[in-house]
Amino acid sequence: IRVEKEINPKSPILLATWPGMGNVAYSAGLYIKENLENIKIAEIKPEYFFYRTGVQIKNGIVEIPQLPKSEFFYYQNKYGPHDLILFIGESQPVLEKEYDLAIKVVELAKYYSVSKIVTFAATPVNISHKAIPGVWGVTTDPLTLKEFPSLGVNVMNSGHIGGLNGLLLGVGKDYGIKGICFLGEIPFYTVKIENPKASLAILKVFIRYSGI
Repeated sequence: IRVEKEINPKSPILLATWPGMGNVAYSAGLYIKENLENIKIAEIKPEYFFYRTGVQIKNGIVEIPQLPKSEFFYYQNKYGPHDLILFIGESQPVLEKEYDLAIKVVELAKYYSVSKIVTFAATPVNISHKAIPGVWGVTTDPLTLKEFPSLGVNVMNSGHIGGLNGLLLGVGKDYGIKGICFLGEIPFYTVKIENPKASLAILKVFIRYSGI
């Protein structure tokens, strides 16, 4: 991890987002980054986690593609009890490197005494694209389940969260950090289409949960 600026956060929450189904998590993370006054504090060097598998072509000229960025940002919350450390990964790493990348993110969280790790994801359900998406939740902490009804979040009793949006919670649990994932509903037939409605639904829940 390349640290660019040291911080002294107040009871921070770590929110980590990567691209996934409907681009729900990544779009929500970008929205937060663009609409809060934050500073970049660190970056994970990409060479170990990503491979260049081809080249890009622009006006007939071959260009070497840039590796995806994995960056940390800090928001000092003056209006609530928790500051925010925001992690945005531009791409999921190669499969065999997912666990290693999750460890790097959790190590930074541990260093700054993060109280809880939050991730976002999408869950395909049998709804129309015209419907208002609901939000489901899972957690590594049984006590947190009791907070879901007041947040308007449904408990997901079974299922699977693919990629780092899910794996990070398991790694965080191994390191003694509580974790939670909010999943926005998307129609089954739109998993490859960006879904800003689901991103918005998750953001509304995150605002209530975090006080940010």
